[in-house]
Amino acid sequence: MYVFRLPVSFCKDIDVVVARFWWAGADRDRGVHWVKWNDLSRPKKEGGLGFRNLNDFNIALLAKQCWRLIHDPNSLWARVLKARYFPNSSFLEAKKGGRASWAWASLLEGRDFILRDARWQIMGGMEVRFWQDNWIPGITGGGPYSS
Repeated sequence: MYVFRLPVSFCKDIDVVVARFWWAGADRDRGVHWVKWNDLSRPKKEGGLGFRNLNDFNIALLAKQCWRLIHDPNSLWARVLKARYFPNSSFLEAKKGGRASWAWASLLEGRDFILRDARWQIMGGMEVRFWQDNWIPGITGGGPYSS
């Protein structure tokens, strides 16, 4: 499984090049903005031209790879990543580290995107760490405490 991610700055640069070509043509620096970029990037069904935001698309692809890593932890690439980057924790708790590769740093961006709106479900309860896990999302130390 290959993990390919474009740098965020590269995605923004491509968006600028596409916009500049659309508004000004290939040989001019400036042009008349007849239509807003937001209108051009709307889906075709909504009257736009369907241009994609490359940064959002890139993050979505990374999140998909992270989802595969979470749901198939016994795959070869998941075991290699675990041995290299998070041998003593889960992928959801892994840190970037000082010697992180470009691919690993990219995967962590996709993971953070997933975790932003993720909620956990107890299920059988075997993986719940009662005293360490954060029980109330958005609150640091939102777990039980002893007095």
